[in-house]
Amino acid sequence: MTEPYPPRPRATRLYRIPEAGRIAGVCAGIADYFGLSTTGVRLVTVLAGVFFTLPVVFLYTCAAVFVPPRPRALYANPAEEAFWRGVRTEPAGTVRDLDRRFERLDRRLQALEAGVTSPAFKVARDIRNLG
Repeated sequence: MTEPYPPRPRATRLYRIPEAGRIAGVCAGIADYFGLSTTGVRLVTVLAGVFFTLPVVFLYTCAAVFVPPRPRALYANPAEEAFWRGVRTEPAGTVRDLDRRFERLDRRLQALEAGVTSPAFKVARDIRNLG
């Protein structure tokens, strides 16, 4: 049985970014995933390559082959991209922000419920229905 829609790419996955990269976009993808500077990741990679040439070349080649490129439609808008970047780089802060949002929504819902179930609302509704 086939699914009606193709699966959506996961925003929390590591992707290469070939259009923003120098060689296959591995450093750009790592920088994006961890919320770091692309230049800093490239500098660390080059320095590590100076001291550990074979392992760095091997790992970089493996990443270039096995890490998929980032899909064009990964995020619907810039706000969604910022949200998922926050989830990857600071998950506790994201949970805290979501918790605050749900608390505010809960308070608004309680106020709405209190207003709708109050006797004054029922009287106003009855008066409105008379006319």
